[in-house]
Amino acid sequence: MDKYDVAIRNLQAFSGEEFDVAVLSAWSSPATDDNGCLFKFGTVSGYAYGKENPDLPEGRVYGCLTMIRGEGGYVAQTEILTKAIVADDRIPDDAAKVTKDSLPVFAEWQRRFDRELQRQG
Repeated sequence: MDKYDVAIRNLQAFSGEEFDVAVLSAWSSPATDDNGCLFKFGTVSGYAYGKENPDLPEGRVYGCLTMIRGEGGYVAQTEILTKAIVADDRIPDDAAKVTKDSLPVFAEWQRRFDRELQRQG
């Protein structure tokens, strides 16, 4: 069981409105909320800013999975990851649309980021 499994278990313990509030809290505070690891950005650091993020396409900014799937022009660290995220219709395009069933998808993607971007914890 890794940190993503723990976060899924923690969030799935909530129901109804409490679930929505817990997800929004984790989504909006991935650095400080224990369950936020599911919602880190698709970058080496897991965040929008950092020394690995100097060369963004004009008018684009790094985002998390829901931001990249949405229509705000957000990207992941690589074009390959960005295109794969946009194509993955299992990812909600808004944090308010995250469900218990979609949490494993977030974990799957975070593990992929860890592997492909050689992210550390």
